[in-house]
Amino acid sequence: MQITWSLLCPLLCVLLVGTGFDGPIKPVDDTSSLPNQPTPQAQGSLLPALVPSAPGTFWVQHRGAMRSVMRDGDLTPHVALDSLQRHAGLFAVGPLEGLRGEVTIYNGTPSIATVAEGTPRTEASFDHRAVFLVYGGAEAWTSAPMAEDVGSLDALEAYVRQAAERAGLSTDEPFPFRIEGTAADLTYHILDRQGDGPHTGAAHQAAKKLFSAREVEVQMVGFWGSAADQGVFIHRGDHVHVHAILTAADASGHVDDLQLSAGDATLFLPVR
Repeated sequence: MQITWSLLCPLLCVLLVGTGFDGPIKPVDDTSSLPNQPTPQAQGSLLPALVPSAPGTFWVQHRGAMRSVMRDGDLTPHVALDSLQRHAGLFAVGPLEGLRGEVTIYNGTPSIATVAEGTPRTEASFDHRAVFLVYGGAEAWTSAPMAEDVGSLDALEAYVRQAAERAGLSTDEPFPFRIEGTAADLTYHILDRQGDGPHTGAAHQAAKKLFSAREVEVQMVGFWGSAADQGVFIHRGDHVHVHAILTAADASGHVDDLQLSAGDATLFLPVR
């Protein structure tokens, strides 16, 4: 049977009107109204910090990764600190975007360290962004005076491991820790990258501005990491990432070496 256009046209018109068609189909440019659309994350995309809605006894999270800085030269921000400021009792460490400073958050208070004319300075502000950040908290802490001298960062790592195992913490999982008291000797750095050239291993070392202090009151925040966390927020071969705030000075930064005398400082570990 042959269907002529004169018969088909009215039928098509009825069908199109019935479906609400009112013009030619247009490509969709705005997908914001479409459900479950994945959002691609480009290198250096800024992500909000995620914090557990119902944290357990303690928790650790991170944004960005150390390996992206060292391997890929990615110095762009991965987390905005103001997304963390409503969380009381927060602890965090990491470098500022562009590797032009250090982030230390101790019990909810930020200490943003930069270098001005060769001198450390700090700012208590969440209005900054970090290349990578490890952060966490605990509902309760147990504390004990340091029972023996600690003469290096490696010795501190060993001391924390032993103390954690005695406290029933697994060293196969990350956990926060902190130290308060007097450091007999402290060496720390603040990243102060100059220029915008390619970031190499040599450039990273050149960006470190070293400082030292003796017999100084400190608040230290550290994060223990397992082998799975190496290259993420701890260096390969290490298990701790530690920052210090010099409470009597306008300074804070990444701890490179230290000496703690028995009884002069207290180690705090999270309660499981």
